[in-house]
Amino acid sequence: WSVRVLIQDVDMQSGHVSGIMQASNVPGMQQPIETFWEGCVIDDVNNTFYTRCWGASRDTDLQHWGKFEGWSELIRKLVVQHSGRCGVLEDHPVIYMRWKEQFFTQPTQQESGLSIAGFYYIALNRATGQLRGFYYDPNSSPFQELNMTPAHHGSSKPSSSSAGPSSSSKSGDGGGLAFASYSFA
Repeated sequence: WSVRVLIQDVDMQSGHVSGIMQASNVPGMQQPIETFWEGCVIDDVNNTFYTRCWGASRDTDLQHWGKFEGWSELIRKLVVQHSGRCGVLEDHPVIYMRWKEQFFTQPTQQESGLSIAGFYYIALNRATGQLRGFYYDPNSSPFQELNMTPAHHGSSKPSSSSAGPSSSSKSGDGGGLAFASYSFA
């Protein structure tokens, strides 16, 4: 099915991010499924690479983070040595995040028959805006991958924010940074 994500709020100071995820062409569903999600930016200050919830162990975290571009053996070594921190993220070419769907906005969870018990490990390339994610739920198939490209609305040119969040941005008018994907396996 196809997935569209809209990042609506980014606060780099607190390491908080939130938005909406919409899935279309879901088998058995007549209408798109939409969820609200909240997440955290891995910044070595507010949030570390260790999840510490949602059924993820340190080994699970390291396996998932290790699948991303920009993750190196050096980062892995530093994360293990420093309780989930690596100390090299400020100028790193990738912004790492975790996203957790909080609730369905349409239809209801009962109507969709889907679960949002898991969460996403996310990597956003600062230069290209490419976003890659892996869904983790101990009761689901492992390493379900999400690959997304920035979608530019209202202009044929990318906006300056398409390379990734860099500062606080709040949008109550439906604006934000959008991504589109045509593969969720």
